[in-house]
Amino acid sequence: MTAPIQTDVAIIGAGTAGIGAFAELGKLGLSRVLINHGPLGTTCARVGCMPSKAVLHAGAQWATLRTL
Repeated sequence: MTAPIQTDVAIIGAGTAGIGAFAELGKLGLSRVLINHGPLGTTCARVGCMPSKAVLHAGAQWATLRTL
């Protein structure tokens, strides 16, 4: 069994807002814990933003249409 964690703030989610809050609270000298179930950061920062996803989708559609 692990010991309880004592902290000023618990941040749930490591997206843009969560990581930003974590940094700002640290500047204020507050203790904080970041709770996240997966990789840190937003999908956009890790694998590409919506415009690139739209281009990938359009390319897949084009490839499908070429086989008809």
